[in-house]
Order: sequence, then C-alpha cells, then structure tokens
Amino acid sequence: DVMLAEKDPISGTRRLSNLEKGLLDKAVYETYRRAGITSDPRTHVQTPPLMRDLYRVLEAQVCGPDTTGLAPRLRRYVTGSLAGTFAGQTNVALDAPVVCFDIHDLPKDLRPVALFVISEHV
Repeated sequence: DVMLAEKDPISGTRRLSNLEKGLLDKAVYETYRRAGITSDPRTHVQTPPLMRDLYRVLEAQVCGPDTTGLAPRLRRYVTGSLAGTFAGQTNVALDAPVVCFDIHDLPKDLRPVALFVISEHV
C-alpha cells in the first residue's frame, strides 16, 4: 500500500484493491519460486529476489493480466527515478546489536517507505 497504492480522490487514503493485492500476492510467490525459494525451509538460504524480478513477473503477466497497472507503478522503483535504492540486496546488517537508520537524504517519495520498513524492524 505504501509504495503502490494510488490516492483515493475522495477520502485521500491509499489502499490497494483486493484485485491488486491478489495479483501482487501471486506475483510475489512466483518471483520467490523463480529464485528457488518455496515454503520448504531448506530453500530459505537462497538469495532473495530483487524488486526488478517482481517487476518482470508483473510485466510479463505470468500470474494473469495486470488490469490495474501495478507494473507501471512499480517501474519507478525499478528503472525510474527511485531505482537506486532498490537496485540490489541490502547492505545493512539488520542483525547487528545497534542499527542506525538515516532517512534525511532520501527522496521525499521514499521517506514513508523507509519509515514503514524501520517501524517493522523495530
């Protein structure tokens, strides 16, 4: 919702529709499957896929037609103006005893995403 939902002109809220959530759910599972990661814990040591891998699955319409335009909304995080942040695996050691997050220099559009990720970690 934070990254991909469009703002409702009436309420001002941002929410993905059930159709969008369903397609995104299928696409995430397919993306992980392609990376060799399944529900089997033995596969959880594999390198996780990148956002561009999810974008490719959505764009190829492997999980069904993208009638809601999720792929174009994801494009800016993959090849567009915000792509640098999501171009590779994280370089942050989240299992360190102390983790410091600095979002000051992030583009304004990425700050809500960063705050969401940080709050999930904390």
